[in-house]
This record gives sequence, structure tokens and C-alpha cells, in this order.
Amino acid sequence: MAVKAYGDRVVIEELRRLQDGVLADKIGGAVKKAAELIKDEAQKRVPVRTGALKNSIKAKMTAKLRGKVFCDYPNTGRLRKTKTKKQAAGSKEYYAFAVEYGTRHVVEQPFLKPAAEAKAMEAADLIMDAMKEAVPNDRPI
Repeated sequence: MAVKAYGDRVVIEELRRLQDGVLADKIGGAVKKAAELIKDEAQKRVPVRTGALKNSIKAKMTAKLRGKVFCDYPNTGRLRKTKTKKQAAGSKEYYAFAVEYGTRHVVEQPFLKPAAEAKAMEAADLIMDAMKEAVPNDRPI
């Protein structure tokens, strides 16, 4: 799931004119905090049986100042027994999608999307505050 922010053209142009260091320092830190906020909420919402899925939820910031919250391969120690077209035998099992969206055998138990929706305004406020700091005071945001 991706969350995109849209804004006034003047603000967007002003952000493009900022030096890379200022943008990365001020806004990048806020994007990372927003991703961590959503990650923490997802960890509270995820169904826990062994804790492997909960521990696999990660937050990171990409080079283009985008925050990303995702589930990595859980560290369960279990490996695939058979080889399919998409997964090789011996590869780690990934099942976050089955929990989030369900399968024909498992009822869905969404945790990532509800976490993002619950923390969207708080994350947007963090980023907006950082933008106000980064943009000179003579330009309204």
C-alpha cells in the first residue's frame, strides 16, 4: 500500500528548489518517523501466534524520500519443501499476504492497511511540520 501526498504547486516547486541536504535532513527525518509510526501501529494490530510475523514488519526510507512499511520474510526456520514455478525448494516461506488478504483456506486479518489508515493524519502532520521548517518563512504552506 502506498500513500501519496499532493499539494499546492507553489509548495512543490519550493521543495524542489531546496538543497538536497536540507530536504534529506528535515523532511527525510519526518518521513522516517511517519513510517516508524505506521510500523508500530501495524505491530500492535497484527495477529500473533509465534511472533515471527510481528517481528518481520519493517519500516525504511528509500533514496527518493519515500517511507515504506512492509513485511519481510519471517524468521521461522521453516523452508519450502517443494519447488514451484515462483518459489524454489528450500526458500523461506512468506505468508504476510495470506494474513492481510486471506486465501481460500484462511480468513483475512488485515493489519497493514488499517494501521496506515489509522496513522495517516498523524504521519501527514509530521511531514507537514517538517515542510514548514524546510521552506523559508516568506512562503506560506
